[in-house]
Amino acid sequence: MQFYDIFNGDADGICALQQLRLEEPRASVLVTGVKRDVRLLERVNAAAGDELTVLDISLRANATDLKLSIHPHPTLTETLMESAEVFFGQATHVYRPRR
Repeated sequence: MQFYDIFNGDADGICALQQLRLEEPRASVLVTGVKRDVRLLERVNAAAGDELTVLDISLRANATDLKLSIHPHPTLTETLMESAEVFFGQATHVYRPRR
């Protein structure tokens, strides 16, 4: 699993990342650009399971690349939730034969 921090190179992006990493320290690949360099997500070659932290970028300029970087089902949290539901007998996605 690879972690990416993607942020605009202006003060808002830098400050947002600094505040986040002070609270939640983590080694990551930094992806940034100068203030008007807004197409940042196209620089990331993320794979399933990688985590992207995206701060202060133009959604209009990055929407296509954002769509391509999201791998919806099942996410790790969905898998954990389903496991807990199986434990409590409340899972809706697991076949349980009638007894």
